[in-house]
Amino acid sequence: MAKRKDQHSSSNGESAVSKKSKQQSADNGIPSAQQLVVDLNAQDAETFQSSYIPSLSLKYTPRAPNDGQEYRLAFKESADLETPELNACFDLIETTSRADYEPSSFGWYPNRKRSEMMEDDMRYLLVRRQHASPTIEKHGKTRIDTSIEGFLSFQICHDSVPLVPVLYIYEIHLAGSLRGLGLGAHLMQLAEDIAARIKVEKVMLTVFVSNSKALGFYQSRGYAVDACSPEDRKTRNKLVKTDHFIMSRLVKRQFGESGKAEAKA
Repeated sequence: MAKRKDQHSSSNGESAVSKKSKQQSADNGIPSAQQLVVDLNAQDAETFQSSYIPSLSLKYTPRAPNDGQEYRLAFKESADLETPELNACFDLIETTSRADYEPSSFGWYPNRKRSEMMEDDMRYLLVRRQHASPTIEKHGKTRIDTSIEGFLSFQICHDSVPLVPVLYIYEIHLAGSLRGLGLGAHLMQLAEDIAARIKVEKVMLTVFVSNSKALGFYQSRGYAVDACSPEDRKTRNKLVKTDHFIMSRLVKRQFGESGKAEAKA
């Protein structure tokens, strides 16, 4: 998956729009769109997880036959990623998407991608096998293989104007051996449920036009091309087609007024 467009980044300065939003929120007694994003991003991983991510959702057993294999998910902030975890996530991106990045307008720049992955407000859902098999290391020692075989990363930010709070999915990748087990749908559902609990307006993501399988997957989940998505453009001599879409779906309110995770066990 491609990164989100820069126009969705939060502004460092306070615009007229944000001032108006703050005044409206003060009048209504509710957090402004800007303050909601600030408050959510200020929460540490433990607080965020206990408030918005039921522990049951961090376990997954595929419905399809898979020899009883189960998977567990870990929630982490970018600052808490261990180097092997970051490397494993990067390797998944390179393996599954480098061929899409290289000819695109984004290009493939490993250092830039790693910097994006470590942005302050980036959060991760990391997928590992629940009962991994022992692997042989040097000198005859064995250990349990706890390698990451899939992940989803997201940020809580704003759509451009007006300031609409959104959950933006940056990446979702699975190792080839995990595909077809429903893990991609589980990760997406978990991200969408988080969006509902934290009360943002939309879930957004970027997808390469060349990735028809991913495009169809998102459409099947109710995503459509967003109004801010780049369009084909005409030059003097030719039509330049966009190589990516920004897609979105409105958040379904389904967790009550508190927005908190009701199930903790």
